[in-house]
Amino acid sequence: MVKILCLAALGLAALSQATKLHVNKGYITVDDAAVRKSINVSPPVTIYAGFDGSSNKERVKPGCSLEASWPGNYGDIYFGADNCLYDSNGSNINGQCCKSSGDLPEVRNPYYG
Repeated sequence: MVKILCLAALGLAALSQATKLHVNKGYITVDDAAVRKSINVSPPVTIYAGFDGSSNKERVKPGCSLEASWPGNYGDIYFGADNCLYDSNGSNINGQCCKSSGDLPEVRNPYYG
């Protein structure tokens, strides 16, 4: 019984470490999950953005990517319209912004379907 309670407490602690990532404009893909409003994530994550919203393909090359991380105690973070990452006070998190690169992989198109 004690082991079950300890495991349950560990599970709750892990859940409390999740951060809600909100998308301020458009859609993004986070670790191959399409995000249209918000998603619960734990750092680090790979964020893809800059998609062609008119594409009808299931997998496409994004316009940019960001290997994002932030303090684990953040409850909410925001992916801004400028493709940068912000905390709940509107401050950029460690200068993190989505960067363009010609050799990005095809990922799930958040505008598909």
